[in-house]
Amino acid sequence: MIEFLENYISSKESSLECPVCFTVSSPPIYKCPREHIICSSCQPRLGNKCPTCRTRSGRFIGKQVYRQAEESWKELELFRSKISSIKTQNTIGLMIRVNRTE
Repeated sequence: MIEFLENYISSKESSLECPVCFTVSSPPIYKCPREHIICSSCQPRLGNKCPTCRTRSGRFIGKQVYRQAEESWKELELFRSKISSIKTQNTIGLMIRVNRTE
């Protein structure tokens, strides 16, 4: 179960990676007309040119928010929380078992 969640989280992180700074984008997440993402930190430096497809568009300047990517980010945060909780429970369970055998 943990391996599945870790793979899922890794996949989500890859899909939300900013092509400029290579970090996982967090809201607000912007997009070009072809729906390539850009994080809010890098967007002001790019003007109107997409770093992925080099498309120039005034809409990119207008900071078109990519709601679908933001929903993916929320889902990513939920799964990160779940896996952290599972790992904590597993650690506590292991500590209890070790204390019982002593």
